[in-house]
Amino acid sequence: MEKVENCMPNVVSYNTVINGLCKEGLIREAMDLFLEMRSKGVVPNVVTFTTLIDGVCFLGELKEAMRLFDGMIDHNISPDAQTYSVLIDALCKNGMVAKAKDMMEIMIQRGVKPDVVTYNSVIDGYCLEGEIDKARMVFDTMIGHGCDGDVLSYRILINGYGKKRMRDEALRLFEEMASKGLVPDVVTYSSLIAGLCNVGRTRSAQDLLHKMQAVGQHPDIQTLLVYSTVYAKMESLKKQ
Repeated sequence: MEKVENCMPNVVSYNTVINGLCKEGLIREAMDLFLEMRSKGVVPNVVTFTTLIDGVCFLGELKEAMRLFDGMIDHNISPDAQTYSVLIDALCKNGMVAKAKDMMEIMIQRGVKPDVVTYNSVIDGYCLEGEIDKARMVFDTMIGHGCDGDVLSYRILINGYGKKRMRDEALRLFEEMASKGLVPDVVTYSSLIAGLCNVGRTRSAQDLLHKMQAVGQHPDIQTLLVYSTVYAKMESLKKQ
């Protein structure tokens, strides 16, 4: 553009290339281009910073992500919901759920409304730490703020209850999900079936397996293996 067409690239042009480099994992090259655009007087915007933050988070470079975030604030560029969501997700994946929750509070204070993606990250973070009660509180807060949960929201929480062997709560949430018109996917069904099998509730698992197949969802191999193993064990105990 510069040499052939004598046309200086603008922020959209740079953002497009930076995004492509980040998707290829070429973060250093993306950062070099970021510095180049600034040296040529092209002012980065929220898309530029968010793209770079997402790229470095993908590589696990959380400190660099926070440095970019701070630089964004220093340049009077307001983070949007996507920017916050990227950082919150990275914090949760690094076991820093409390900090992620604090950042979500800051986000709200600055007038940026969390979306379902933001809430899902925090819910998942608490579930990964085994804090199922806190995860449920965030879920209820999301609903209370008028942000409807999606299939992933319910799947995360159902799986969290499953790991805590709280099958009744998982089943109630599953029914609530269906009552809201959300169609459970194969992962949600499989998680619940496996959980029921692991606590010996093979009859309930069998009913759910049949229901799953009736609506056109097919269990994955892992779920079938768990179901088959537990069912065979229960049948063997009956014969003894």
